[in-house]
Amino acid sequence: MRTPIDAELFSAYQEIGTIEPIAYLAASPETLQQKELFCTGDIELPVLTYPKAQDLPLARWREQLQRLDAMVQDHDHPVVQLAYPQLIEEKLLHIDLLEAVQNGDDVGFKLATEGAYGTPDLAIARRLVPHIRSLIGWAAEQNLEELLPSIDYISTVIGRLDADEETAVAPAYFPDDPADVDADAIEERFQEAFDSYGISGWTVRRTDTDFIAINHEAKAIQVPNSRKVSKGYLEALVVHEIGVHVRRRVFAQVASLQLLQAGLGYYIRGEEGLCKFEEHKVYPAALNKSVENYFGIAMVYGLDGKPWDMRQAFTFYWHYHRLTLAGQDYTEADLDDYAWKRVYRLFRGTTGGARGVCLTKDLSYLRGYLAATTLAERYPLEEQRFLVGKYDPANEVHRRILDMLSITHDGRTQ
Repeated sequence: MRTPIDAELFSAYQEIGTIEPIAYLAASPETLQQKELFCTGDIELPVLTYPKAQDLPLARWREQLQRLDAMVQDHDHPVVQLAYPQLIEEKLLHIDLLEAVQNGDDVGFKLATEGAYGTPDLAIARRLVPHIRSLIGWAAEQNLEELLPSIDYISTVIGRLDADEETAVAPAYFPDDPADVDADAIEERFQEAFDSYGISGWTVRRTDTDFIAINHEAKAIQVPNSRKVSKGYLEALVVHEIGVHVRRRVFAQVASLQLLQAGLGYYIRGEEGLCKFEEHKVYPAALNKSVENYFGIAMVYGLDGKPWDMRQAFTFYWHYHRLTLAGQDYTEADLDDYAWKRVYRLFRGTTGGARGVCLTKDLSYLRGYLAATTLAERYPLEEQRFLVGKYDPANEVHRRILDMLSITHDGRTQ
């Protein structure tokens, strides 16, 4: 195997450590203590704090990125000079975001999250209204009186936006099946998937966390002990976590640019969008969360003219989730727990008290899905190299990098 063109640079980049904001935005014990008071309405808004973000070596990281940039300037390979500046730019935005978190600066946070992940688009939000209207219609067909307040509330919210029927995204709502597959079965299915994809050296680890996650360094997928999913959604998880995330990392190991293993700058839209693109092929209901997340961020940003705070977002997710559970067994505590998790995910990094400010990272899922769908329709050859490494197929610079490396459309590196 030939020496990668960026061996020294990639080593220097890895030595910096993890400059990924969400790794440091877990809820503090003080934040979690406010959950019940917030859900019951005894407090209007919680105060969010992030102990893991407080002692990060942000100044050192900036200096290391500056040294990395100097190394790039001295490098003679045009691909390196194209790929690394975009990465450094993105990581500096991540540091700006974490600095805003440390300082409780919601204004600075908003600038950084918009620079790193973008802002919601009114045109896309309007394309989601038919999907939500379909959900309302499906819930109404259940003929349950208890749903009427939620139907009225969600109808009022979407009524403030003009629906785009012609280019609607996922216009038909597909209800998810009951979540009756436990963590043991999830672990077993993931192990089967590793074998069927021909991937060796990877394992499944059980954890007490809330989310399924991948640890690339440890070559492990973490599955929460308490996690339950539907049978259909489990297949979506297989293509998401292993079919896209893991395989892109594995396939990138043969590329002459090592950075493709960790991700080119701003690759996240392509990464998560491709996950949704593949999920939708095996389980259409898997797109529901992406619609829900994008629309929630759009409303926080006030694309209807009225920006939301955490309380208003909580109310939206509470009623929205009640509609999705129509006909199933649930309690109000279940709705509280779901809505709390959604709004915390949305507002993590902020102080919790701002209106019109949230983490916009979750825009990547739907935005990337739409981009991948368009590319696959217009340029089918591009779809054939979607898995060659961690890049964004909709990013023109990224596509140019692959072309310069002679990474062909069937995934072979020349």
